[in-house]
Amino acid sequence: MKRKSLVNPKISLMLFITVFVLYSLVYMTKNCYSAAMASIVSAEIMTKSQTGLIAAIFYLVYAPFQIIGGWAADKVAPERLILLGVFGAGVANLLIYFFAENYVAMLIIWSLNAVVQFGVWPSIFKIITTELCEHHREVAIFYINLSGTAGLLLSYLIAVFVGNWKYNFLISAVVLFSLTVAFFFIYYGVSQKMEIVEIPVPVQNKKRSSSPIPLILKSGVPIFCIAYVIQGMLNLGMKTIAPVMLMESYEKVNDSLANALNIILVLAAPVGTLFAGMPILRKKRESSIILAVFAASAPSVAIMYFVGKIHVAVIVASLTVLMALLAAQSIFFSKISKQFVAMDCVGIVSGIFNCMASLGITLANLCFTRISEHFGWRVTMICCLILLGVATVLTVVAAPIWNRFKEKHLKSII
Repeated sequence: MKRKSLVNPKISLMLFITVFVLYSLVYMTKNCYSAAMASIVSAEIMTKSQTGLIAAIFYLVYAPFQIIGGWAADKVAPERLILLGVFGAGVANLLIYFFAENYVAMLIIWSLNAVVQFGVWPSIFKIITTELCEHHREVAIFYINLSGTAGLLLSYLIAVFVGNWKYNFLISAVVLFSLTVAFFFIYYGVSQKMEIVEIPVPVQNKKRSSSPIPLILKSGVPIFCIAYVIQGMLNLGMKTIAPVMLMESYEKVNDSLANALNIILVLAAPVGTLFAGMPILRKKRESSIILAVFAASAPSVAIMYFVGKIHVAVIVASLTVLMALLAAQSIFFSKISKQFVAMDCVGIVSGIFNCMASLGITLANLCFTRISEHFGWRVTMICCLILLGVATVLTVVAAPIWNRFKEKHLKSII
């Protein structure tokens, strides 16, 4: 199988830096609403349930469109999908700035923002796994995960230092419009340096059907996907609701301090990513690491059952450990997606996993906020422990299926 790819390491590195910066800033703008949630609730512009619904509706719409975006990334030039998504998101953020206190308008505009970004992440994943120099691709999977951390950190920094939360969206719009222009010219220059290269194909893949769905179904990926929904609820969803939880559970924690404390949680992700990059872990099976992390996360969630009863520093420390563990785990879910490059369906598999993560955030925003509102945060933490147990069982079931699939379909490469 032949495909255009870079062979010059310097140009390959430049392309990776470009998509890293681009997705960091896109991720920042995607989370600027979540970063403003505590301020919106504190100003009594909307209720906690209303803000939770707006945050949830973005990912509820975003999730299924990620599968469409993954399919499109395998069929259409990925740079086109990125340009469409970035420019469209800029328009949405600009509109939000003008309708910031209109609940219905924000609900509609933020939903449309989710639609236009349908192909951004699958296209970026497709670029780093197929268009970079071959020896850059494995490392790129580790470091691209840091772009989400960088973007989330920027969103909370803006929320802390910008006086009016409405300016979050105006700043985001300006950034996105600038990114559209910059990426267009940079990628055009890089694409002129690409060469036609041969991509190794599994022996069994030569006789497969034109649809990747049968292979995906029998790989164990669908079971991993359900576990990844739970991972998204505990990882990305917890980051979203943590400022509100801290603010409600401790009198001395206001909205600005809650956002500042949440920055600590965001910074835990790079630690987890670096941990996942340790040579000893790279040699382990993806399924084994995923299972170990779910099991190791239970003590941190159990400690958070006592939120409001023990010192806030202990809760933040527990959340930090949990975020580091789950960030490391995300790397190994990404490594599962990468295995499908040679089957020419890496776009749709990465889109499916991103869909599951988005669904997890949606459920976290819908369920955790409502459970906490009616039953308190301690009951919410009990639900998290139950979810961890379910994810652990699912991984135990999926692991042998995935390992057999790899042995049969991915071992022989020619």
